[in-house]
Amino acid sequence: KTRREWMYTEDSGGLNTGWVQKGEIVTRLPNRPPVNVSVAPESGSLAIGAPLIFTSQYTDPEGTGDIKGAYLLLNTALTGANGVYLWLDARANKLWLGDDAGKAWLGGYEPGSANVIENKTCRLYCSDTTVVTNNQTLMVNWRVELKPSAAGRSLKAWMYTIDATEIADGWEQMGALSVASYQQPPLNLGTT
Repeated sequence: KTRREWMYTEDSGGLNTGWVQKGEIVTRLPNRPPVNVSVAPESGSLAIGAPLIFTSQYTDPEGTGDIKGAYLLLNTALTGANGVYLWLDARANKLWLGDDAGKAWLGGYEPGSANVIENKTCRLYCSDTTVVTNNQTLMVNWRVELKPSAAGRSLKAWMYTIDATEIADGWEQMGALSVASYQQPPLNLGTT
């Protein structure tokens, strides 16, 4: 709300200034935290080498412009090491993938750009990754391809979001998925 400040002065002889507006104060509600909403798929079996779309959804009562970062982690434990560790820097509109050790970020490309970011577990296709905002909701459609090193693993899906004032909805497990075993395709040796 906007509140106006008024002043009034009167002397002993009865002369006065009348009410004069001297300023305005804008009051706001305290900053409310962003919220991890959902990931899809949240269960089921994933194939190696097949195109996958993971949709993670976040909200912020202050609007999507307040969201600083949105994260999605797919791994057997809550660590970026050897996992699918994805980050949207919402302020810069850049996509990142955690390195194999889970200690550094790879990439920094815009959604829709012709870049592929990869570690030993997956590839993130920036060209097919989209970000959709609508008032308070941020939705990221991550286009990922799992590599053979992910085969046979049981992956949990965690989400995390943080706003511009560093208020976060911490890591929450939002799903559990299994990765099919990988079978090397047979070699075509041809005929002799």
